Amino acid sequence: MSTARTGRAQHARLRSLGLDVAVLPTLVDLDTVDDLPAIVTAGPATRTARLAAHLGLVPLHGPAPLPAPLPLDLLPLHVVA
Repeated sequence: MSTARTGRAQHARLRSLGLDVAVLPTLVDLDTVDDLPAIVTAGPATRTARLAAHLGLVPLHGPAPLPAPLPLDLLPLHVVA
């Protein structure tokens, strides 16, 4: 589980091992359906966004129209009961 210090600790550990580390922009973690709007806003053309829109979990929006939804049989879906 991540904490507010996890990234800094990993960065320091990797640097101490002599590795070059680049810091990338922060992304949104997908843990629950409530996280979907932020993820879709950040990447409206991603498979996650297309699937969420196809399932009616988020509205279609973004700077450009989304591509047609992918057929569900082509997407790796994992169902947790």
